Amino acid sequence: SKAGSKMEWIYKILLNNLLIVFIIEIPTAVVLGARKPKQIITVTLANVITNPVVVLFNLFVLLFAVGWSVPAIILSEFLAVVAEGLIFSAFKVFKKNAFLVSLVLNSVSFLAGEFIETFY
Repeated sequence: SKAGSKMEWIYKILLNNLLIVFIIEIPTAVVLGARKPKQIITVTLANVITNPVVVLFNLFVLLFAVGWSVPAIILSEFLAVVAEGLIFSAFKVFKKNAFLVSLVLNSVSFLAGEFIETFY
């Protein structure tokens, strides 16, 4: 059915984006000092929470609010940085500024995603 194939398409997008984020952000977190399982698990779970929201929001904007995709991306990425920074702070997983770590992780994965989208 048409609805089923659309849902499969959305699931595929969500899973692909989450996989890319894991592949990029977990090693980056390690480079930034995450060594303990609690740190890796928190980075992973923070992305499980924020990434699908960001992807679905941007997909919705792309489909239904043409012309607003750049502001939507900026807003959703900013909110993801804040949300993940709050999660990192709440669980005290980084000794340095949790929001700076979140900004770096999200910037690296965003740029990697843009690179993949451009050349894939």
